[in-house]
Amino acid sequence: KVTRNSTNKRKHEHEEHEEEGELDLATLKEHEEATKVKNISRIVMGKWKMETWYFSPFPKEYSKSEMLYICEYDLNFFARREQLDRYIQTKCRYFHPPGDEIYRETKVINGEEHNIAIFEVDPQYQRAYCENLCLLAKL
Repeated sequence: KVTRNSTNKRKHEHEEHEEEGELDLATLKEHEEATKVKNISRIVMGKWKMETWYFSPFPKEYSKSEMLYICEYDLNFFARREQLDRYIQTKCRYFHPPGDEIYRETKVINGEEHNIAIFEVDPQYQRAYCENLCLLAKL
């Protein structure tokens, strides 16, 4: 049974796929080759060192560095540890994620106290933070 709404829905879905298919076959193949191999091997965030699993579209000047250093407060990234340290001492304005804290809990695990806090971030006001979070999430 075809209705007016189902016809409009199919038309809208077709338009979406046309937008997605804007890349030609050669460009699509080049993109797949470029994103096949992860570009950053490890990241350091605060006291934690982590291996990465996937490709993330960080700027090209960072893809050549073996390790990427990330500010744990505002998620800015740097190629060298000295850059991160200088940034935290001079330019970093936050000492917690930007936005409103919506949840906090403290737990004792193996005799150590651990705190967790969750923040609500508005991308309209914290665009750079949200973009950096997306880049980090893709690793």
